[in-house]
Amino acid sequence: MITSKKIATCFAVIGTMLSVATSSASAAPNDGATLGECYNNWISYCNGHAPNGGVTSCHTQSLDRCDKIHKATMSQIPGSQIKAMRANALKRVTPARASVR
Repeated sequence: MITSKKIATCFAVIGTMLSVATSSASAAPNDGATLGECYNNWISYCNGHAPNGGVTSCHTQSLDRCDKIHKATMSQIPGSQIKAMRANALKRVTPARASVR
């Protein structure tokens, strides 16, 4: 026979598992080992958090964040290549959805 204590324990375990799964799914991405990896991680993250698609402040602020974090590496990359990397990253932004009226 299943006791109420066992049932309560099962619910506690299930609740903990759901909490861990939810919190890790919504956690911000890591900043990557390279500037390009940082751009990729954050663009993917922002795509999942932009309700209507399109470039949002999440996208632009995240790329700026990557630039600050990988500043030392950026000094070794030509400016034109950095601009191309940013443009390429922004091409992967989920397109804005047209509103139907």
